[in-house]
Amino acid sequence: GKKLSRMLLFTSDLLVESKSKKIDYLLNKIEKYEQISDNMEIEIAEYLTKVSEGDISRDNSKRIRAMLKIIDDMESIGDVCYQMSKVINNKNQKKIKVTNEQYSHLNRILEMVKDSMDIMNQNLEVDFNNVNPELAHKTENEINIFRNKLRQQNVEDLKEKKYKYKSGVFYSDIFSLSEKMADYI
Repeated sequence: GKKLSRMLLFTSDLLVESKSKKIDYLLNKIEKYEQISDNMEIEIAEYLTKVSEGDISRDNSKRIRAMLKIIDDMESIGDVCYQMSKVINNKNQKKIKVTNEQYSHLNRILEMVKDSMDIMNQNLEVDFNNVNPELAHKTENEINIFRNKLRQQNVEDLKEKKYKYKSGVFYSDIFSLSEKMADYI
């Protein structure tokens, strides 16, 4: 969870970075962290599979299934972060211009995702029985609502030609990927 939080921070930094050396550094870090998340999923899944081969209680079997789902979702978070870095890099390569308002909204949704990630990490640190999913669900719902608002505004802004179509596509890709990441979180 902490590695994924750092990966999200690198991705947020990449969104606003303009120096090519720093961009390359962040892209490499994100790719490295994505590989780490892939490797961690495999290693943990193999371990849990071995544990489940023994004689275990129904409760422990349920916990193992939950852990397998958690690591699958966490690996998916890494995938979405990596995908987002590719979209940002593509924007940079094609020199797509983004408005200050778009940046502001993207930074806001990424902050909401970071808050959601903090809640996830708090939940990962406590026993299953002590997790209170209400705050996580509330935060995820707020991200959904904000994404829907951004989607509707983007359509209207494109109709009014407030920015170019490519800018609108990039914008939509990032807020949609942010919401998708929140789903996994």
